[in-house]
Amino acid sequence: TREGAQFRIQFSFPVLPFIRGGWTVRVTKVEDTGAKRVFVDEQMGGPFKLWRHEHIFESDIEEIQGQTSKNPIKSKGPGTWVRDRVEYALPLGIWGLAAQKIFIQNELNKMFAFRRKKTQELFDL
Repeated sequence: TREGAQFRIQFSFPVLPFIRGGWTVRVTKVEDTGAKRVFVDEQMGGPFKLWRHEHIFESDIEEIQGQTSKNPIKSKGPGTWVRDRVEYALPLGIWGLAAQKIFIQNELNKMFAFRRKKTQELFDL
């Protein structure tokens, strides 16, 4: 992944499958400090008012503190931690908030669960 790279993603909403849209994201940051590698993609055009997705890959650490966990998560052995931080906001004010509660958050959870499953399959975890 290189800084400035741009991607276009096609999507449809499960609630309204006949509505299709495009989502363009650009890689705005790439950082490699050896044991920690990070890249950030940000929406240039698409369904969100704001989308910033930080992909973090960290190796050579024994435990990590999750954002929602009070206790650190310990490693089972050597390897790489893969984490995501996502900041997003929806347009349309109160209607956007309603959509988030009704289905957007659930769809994002499904998207990252699918990604986690594919990562585990790919790396035989």
